[in-house]
Amino acid sequence: MARAVLLRAGGTLATDVSTGRVRILVVDDCPIVRHILAFTLKNEGFEVWESDGMPTALSTLTAMSFDLVIADAYMPSGSGVDLARHLSTTARFLSIPVLILGACEDATLKEESRAAGAVGWIPKPLEPQAVIGVVRYALVKRRERDPMR
Repeated sequence: MARAVLLRAGGTLATDVSTGRVRILVVDDCPIVRHILAFTLKNEGFEVWESDGMPTALSTLTAMSFDLVIADAYMPSGSGVDLARHLSTTARFLSIPVLILGACEDATLKEESRAAGAVGWIPKPLEPQAVIGVVRYALVKRRERDPMR
């Protein structure tokens, strides 16, 4: 029920017209983490796309519209912080919130994430209910950034 209220209150976001589901891009170089997140999010009704790093994420973001990006803090091809910084400084991506995945409680990294434009943090190991709560929060933040969506 909360998912339906989110969508009605904020418009259609970047939903897939054929399914009406919110689109989320998960970016992580670890396939296991990507699959766990995808499974968790799909079970909540989200449409999930996966990317193994920043270069493929940028290609995917250029080809499609997304409501949210979840990116790992540490990836060899560019960090989640780098991706958040790029999205927050590129006009066509300004309204897409970014959540950073992190394996530790690193206060410096969290501050760098916020400064780069990320709206939240998902700690590892992943806890499904916590992930869903943070994702819903980020979608509310998206509507605040771009109320016309």
